[in-house]
Amino acid sequence: SRSQKAMGILRGSLSHTGVKERFFLLTYSLKYIIMNMEVDILKYQKHELLGKKFGQLTVIEQLPTNSHGEKKWLCVCDCGNKHEATSYNLAHGKTTRCAECSYKAIAKKNITHGRTPKHMFYCYTNMKTRCYNQNYYLFQHYGGKGITVCDEWLGENGFQNFRKWSFENGYSEKMSIDRIDNEKGYSPDNCRWTTMTVQQNNRTNNRMITVNGITDTMANWSRKNGIPYTTVQQRLARGWSEQDAVTIPLKGAHSK
Repeated sequence: SRSQKAMGILRGSLSHTGVKERFFLLTYSLKYIIMNMEVDILKYQKHELLGKKFGQLTVIEQLPTNSHGEKKWLCVCDCGNKHEATSYNLAHGKTTRCAECSYKAIAKKNITHGRTPKHMFYCYTNMKTRCYNQNYYLFQHYGGKGITVCDEWLGENGFQNFRKWSFENGYSEKMSIDRIDNEKGYSPDNCRWTTMTVQQNNRTNNRMITVNGITDTMANWSRKNGIPYTTVQQRLARGWSEQDAVTIPLKGAHSK
């Protein structure tokens, strides 16, 4: 082979030079030897890779080298898609399927283990816990009242279906899942992704207060007038009127 011939020439040259000259000769000859060895390897690979299978890919054709000088191959995936890969990636197991199959495999793994997105999976598991875990401290307000999760969001494909619905209905990491009608369970037609403010205003135990003919939640009155929610609660507990509790500023507030 060309590399073997190059090595023979180098050995002959080294036998007639001193130590210093040998070092420089080795340094500058190394690249030439490696290049010739790569030529021999690629010639070998041309015959060895054709028809070979790597994971889900079967090599069917040799392609021109890429911009980095790496040999490329055209492969066909088990799914029928064609995919290009380099000799190195095939030989080292870095490319074993087409791009589409790789994406599906990653997506399936993430969905199965709930790692992506974490917040969505956390909301999903909490939703089921509230409805079906009798030892959960809030069970009495959910499962204990007959609140359930629809069949579409349960079972083997439950989270996949929930995930698909979430992305199609405005999901974001800053939102939480909310039931539109608190008397009904968790299902696509009764749920939405909302901010915590909207969700708090939708709670069945949220107190409605009317001031000057305008009715709103206690939480919203507290927010509008800059009075802490806990302060409003304490005022009402001490016997304040609803209007005074949500309108009198902290400065100058008086006991009732």
